[in-house]
Amino acid sequence: FHPTDRLLREIAGAASRRGTVTIITPTGGQAPSKSEQFFGHRNIVSLHRLKQLTDKAARKNLRFLAYKQAKNGLHKKVVVVDDTVYGGSSNLGEKSLVLTGDHEMNFKAESAALANEVFDHFKADIHLSYRIRKLSPTLKNRCIAWIHHLGANIWG
Repeated sequence: FHPTDRLLREIAGAASRRGTVTIITPTGGQAPSKSEQFFGHRNIVSLHRLKQLTDKAARKNLRFLAYKQAKNGLHKKVVVVDDTVYGGSSNLGEKSLVLTGDHEMNFKAESAALANEVFDHFKADIHLSYRIRKLSPTLKNRCIAWIHHLGANIWG
């Protein structure tokens, strides 16, 4: 979860206008994969930035979950808003959305049936997750996140 500043502001606005925003992301749980050990730090920093951008009244509408996955599995990048599903191969970050280093394919589907089906998959993921209640990025989180951000911008 490495969104651009613009996307973070949009998500914060959605929490203010629309109600609950749930984000499920790996953050380096009990037995994190190699990629989670690195990217999880940036996830924590990004979630903290989102919380800071959200007005105090709407923070109650943010729900951050850490996905506990024992083995590698589906690598989902999906957003459901009402009866619309956005998904694809791109990560929600600068490297995939802004820079030209990746060639991604995404879709938008306006379908209540698909939105319900995808949301049912999210419910299963929620059962494999735990609530992140305290977001206080450590110096280590911030340093590794900065290195990752810098690397994504240099190498694309």
